[in-house]
Amino acid sequence: MAIKPLGAAVVSATFVAAILSGCGGSASVTSTPAPQSPPTSLAIQGGPVIDGNTNLISAIVAIKGPILVVGTDPSGQNAIWSGSQKFFFYTDLAQATMSGANYDYGYGSYQNGSFLWAYRFNTPVINLPGDVVAVGAKNADVFLDLGVAADQITPTANKLTISGKKAVKTPYTIPDLDYTTYFLNGTAINSSGLALVNAYSFGGVGAISRPRTTLQRRALWNKLNPPLVGTATQVIANLKHRIRPTTTSTSPSGYYLLSTTQPPIPLGLPDGASGVSVFALNDQGISVGVAYTGDPNNPTVVPYYWDVQGDAFPMQLTSDLTFGYPLDINDFGTVVGQVGNGITTVGAMWNAVDAPPTNLNSLVPAGFPYNVQEAISIGNDFTVAAAGNSTTDTNSAFYFGLRPR
Repeated sequence: MAIKPLGAAVVSATFVAAILSGCGGSASVTSTPAPQSPPTSLAIQGGPVIDGNTNLISAIVAIKGPILVVGTDPSGQNAIWSGSQKFFFYTDLAQATMSGANYDYGYGSYQNGSFLWAYRFNTPVINLPGDVVAVGAKNADVFLDLGVAADQITPTANKLTISGKKAVKTPYTIPDLDYTTYFLNGTAINSSGLALVNAYSFGGVGAISRPRTTLQRRALWNKLNPPLVGTATQVIANLKHRIRPTTTSTSPSGYYLLSTTQPPIPLGLPDGASGVSVFALNDQGISVGVAYTGDPNNPTVVPYYWDVQGDAFPMQLTSDLTFGYPLDINDFGTVVGQVGNGITTVGAMWNAVDAPPTNLNSLVPAGFPYNVQEAISIGNDFTVAAAGNSTTDTNSAFYFGLRPR
């Protein structure tokens, strides 16, 4: 697929409205929000600094205000940290496995996936239908539900809209791939219910080459995608080993945008790329991720974004950088992630998808106690969830929020 020139219009509001109309959800998007200026300086966000050397972190999202962290505390309790207060899941959910969070939910499975639940602050557990709750939107009560049909082969995908303590299910149109069986892995869903998924075949993979049950599919997914552990830098480096192809005329596996009213839209494979990883989606339908070029065993990692039509565009890197990972994008088009040159890695912010990155360490005040190594997510108020190490102990790992100042 040909790459459009940098600086071309990302997507028109009219086209976004046409694609997303009828998707439903609690916050339908019809146009780009009013322009907002990205921050020129950052300060520590009020709330906890999480010690990543003692706490197992499952998910971090930036929300309107404090950051939200889902993980396991030093005593082994499943926990949510938000702002300056620490919340715990009910103790009778000791066997719960947390898979993610949105703006005020923690969600996951209980007793090896026997049922699904979402925990909302100050409210009881909400049971959610389906096989796998893959992801929740950051700014709306919208979840992505993935599973298989009654034949135990055909994948299914549904939008779950939370209403009180119930979830309303609306089916997506899924890719019609020429596979005996394939898997849909959820990546992101926006407030309008436009979902970003990764579809690929199980053909010829290990002992479970054609898994027919949900448990077999989950076992294979866990085998192919074990938990990412280690420091923020190690986690990002390990993503290189999870290259997925994306859609071409000869390889239909890859990333798709799903709608409840429109056919699936494939994300294009950039010219010269062996595969891509796509990490985030905003309410305008813009996705961000990376393309892998050059030697597949030691690829060059190039930051990319995809518009709502699925066309791929390269993002900028400055001359001193050799790779970049855009990990999240807010509804104003500001992107955060990580950049580096093989020697050092730093947290980065792109003020727009066609702008050069800024080192986040240049935006924090003098004497800031942490090296910002990674920006994980960004909210519409430009609050950033970040990870880094202590300036006095480079082997440490901390998670904290940054806010405009």
